[in-house]
Amino acid sequence: MSYTLEQMKAIFTPRSVAVVGAPRTFKPGLVFLQALLDPGFKGDVFPINPSADQILGLKAYPSVGAIPMPVDLAIALVSVDQIFDVIEDCARKGVKAVIVFTSGFGETGNSAGPERERKMLAVARAGNVRLVGPNCMGIYCPESGLAFFPSMPAIEGPVGFVSQSGSLSAFVALMGSLRGMSFSKVVSIGNECDLSSNDFIEYLGADEKTTIIAAYLEGTRDGKELLRALRRASLKKPVVIWKTGRTSTGACAVASHTGSLAGSDDVWDSVFRQSGAIRAQTLEEMIDIATAFYYIPKTTGRRLAIISGPGGPAVAAADAIEHNGLVMAPLSEKTIARLRRIVPPSGASLRNPVDLGVAPWAMISIYSDTLRVVDADESVDAAVLIGGGLTPSTQQEYLESMLELKPSLKKPCMLISLAGFTGDIEFCKKLQSAGYPLFSSPERAIGAYAKVAQYYEWRKRMESGD
Repeated sequence: MSYTLEQMKAIFTPRSVAVVGAPRTFKPGLVFLQALLDPGFKGDVFPINPSADQILGLKAYPSVGAIPMPVDLAIALVSVDQIFDVIEDCARKGVKAVIVFTSGFGETGNSAGPERERKMLAVARAGNVRLVGPNCMGIYCPESGLAFFPSMPAIEGPVGFVSQSGSLSAFVALMGSLRGMSFSKVVSIGNECDLSSNDFIEYLGADEKTTIIAAYLEGTRDGKELLRALRRASLKKPVVIWKTGRTSTGACAVASHTGSLAGSDDVWDSVFRQSGAIRAQTLEEMIDIATAFYYIPKTTGRRLAIISGPGGPAVAAADAIEHNGLVMAPLSEKTIARLRRIVPPSGASLRNPVDLGVAPWAMISIYSDTLRVVDADESVDAAVLIGGGLTPSTQQEYLESMLELKPSLKKPCMLISLAGFTGDIEFCKKLQSAGYPLFSSPERAIGAYAKVAQYYEWRKRMESGD
């Protein structure tokens, strides 16, 4: 472990933060100071600007050293030429860590950039200061009130996210909130010249407030250490990684973005196999898999039941089940007999997939009635329900019946709306708060569930020594 827990505490839950280079008037840097005021950092905030007495109502200081109180964390918004003096000032003050927003280092593609990084790191190590970045967005931690931007969600949750892309860090946090997920800690690591993805994945693996880890990685500077960190974390909790830079063109883009080494895709596939980490091919898939883990903390098996209003998506779901190595649950004759009593026969098919035909058009509650019966079947491990109301009144009826049913369900149920869930945020929030994961297609839901099932099977094998 290359870091101390005290250093990580200073990064995620500092008692005080100095914002070095905070502008007096509206500039991009002022947004990061505003982010500490909204949603509300729980410690002391000190703007640093030698030309200002106050910024956003806070007393400003000419330097970090001039602050009369201890400082745990500094956020550096200064130019490349100024960063070395800032880190030295922080070292003299006893600041434990500096988040370096500044760019112009290893990502530049010229020899001067990496040399600046080496010099900055040498200055930091000489002063016992840890660095996050450079070329990064910093930290989002609802527990302490650190945020990338103003008005970010203040609710704490179990998802940790590590990203080599700055803006993506904030984007994923906001995307996750739309899926009903909340985050424990999100870190944008940029060029990771000091603290790396390896360090933060290892830390989140041991963090009791984090039960799911997601990461966006373009490359690594130490493959062996990354493999070790991933495996140690995966043995405790799921780790989902979206790895880019898979092609020669993508690898060139990686070098100019964060200066990382993308590496051979075959080597990365080996890392995933050996570590137990889960590979996502796209941003959407990473969010889908994290969503599935969030709402389905463990699985009991691969047998799925499909319930659908329209027949076409039910067939597509059956295809997705086989494609992902899952199994269509064989419904018992007792279950089918119970379904015959509640589902009108016109256009319906009661074997898995359960095709409800035209029945939902006249009776929207048939979705929840059918799910109740299917959920009781011992051969079913999880269900996928495709449908929902198409008018405000039927959508409301659908919502009420599904909320009433949820406490009695024994198996996970993933909901898919072909009309899309995003149009009614409150509707989505109510279903998600009840514990239903929402997906935009059966293929995405089933693909995510398969990753959850595979992970827990892998964990079981590792724990049994197989």
